[in-house]
Amino acid sequence: MKKRYYIILCFSLILSFILAGCGSGKTSTGENGDNGKKTYKLKFAGHVPDSHPASQAMKKMVERIQKESDGRIEIQMFPNNQLGDYSTVYEEVSRGTIDMALISVPTQLDKLLGITYVPYLVSNYEEAKKVYSSDNYLFNLLTDVHHKQSVQLLGFHMEGFGGIGTKKEIKDIFNSGGNKDTTLRVPQMLLFNQPMEDLGFRTTGIPYADLYTALQTGVADGWTGGSASSNYEGFRDAIDYFYQTNDFMDASSILMSEQLWKELSEEDQKIIQNAALDTMNDSFDIAAKNEQTYRDKMADEGIKVSEFSEEELTKLAETVRSTTWPKLEKEYGKEVIQKLKESIEQ
Repeated sequence: MKKRYYIILCFSLILSFILAGCGSGKTSTGENGDNGKKTYKLKFAGHVPDSHPASQAMKKMVERIQKESDGRIEIQMFPNNQLGDYSTVYEEVSRGTIDMALISVPTQLDKLLGITYVPYLVSNYEEAKKVYSSDNYLFNLLTDVHHKQSVQLLGFHMEGFGGIGTKKEIKDIFNSGGNKDTTLRVPQMLLFNQPMEDLGFRTTGIPYADLYTALQTGVADGWTGGSASSNYEGFRDAIDYFYQTNDFMDASSILMSEQLWKELSEEDQKIIQNAALDTMNDSFDIAAKNEQTYRDKMADEGIKVSEFSEEELTKLAETVRSTTWPKLEKEYGKEVIQKLKESIEQ
């Protein structure tokens, strides 16, 4: 009887350890030799395919972190929504059941999480490098917002500037006072539909899954909310024109479970943080290069691609900042919008 009791007790203890390990994305495997440093096995989730620049950035980060930690921090990648879409992954990072992620950030938990999509927050890569830097207002603001969700912001990853893809030519794109007689599909967020309406477009909130059909059938004349790569990869057979308007920066975020972050030593925090910031800094140049590559691919497909001078883009930006941004103050707060404006002007 006593022997059976000990067998059951041992089995229960073993089972509890197994379940504890399954309940968390990370596994601390004890100490590494005689130096007393913990070792980790972490899960790193992404939402784009292996071939995408963001997945390549993840791979580079993983290799660097493992090397600089002498193999103590072992990271397994899960790109292409393998652990769920970006909304699911964000919630799991918040709970601590996924350790790291490089994803777009959902806004249902806090509308301020979408503040990176403010229209014409930046209008070129030089401005982007300044405004998205780790010592500027936007990074500090979102660090605090993510903390409320138990998430540590490590950096951003630039996917590229947005543009407008259409079936028909947009005439006099810089005249915001007139009706452009063009209906654009926009993401169902004030940050996207308001600036397009202020520039003279009609807008419609067609679901993204229905966009291709809407363009083919003429329900929508065009769309905004995607970069050059998105227009080429998903809609090159449905559009005839692409306008590189730089109306928003598609910036994903590099995130970590705050629970895990607090458990790491200062040394390990530094290794991971530096890798993330260097990844962010590299992404500006990579995104700029990829934009040109995909614009060239669209041109090869017979799509008429329009690029604009810095002065022309500045004109669009000034129009949106003067007409749309005051309307966004009601949604996000006057102080937030004002400080974003100041971060550009610095």
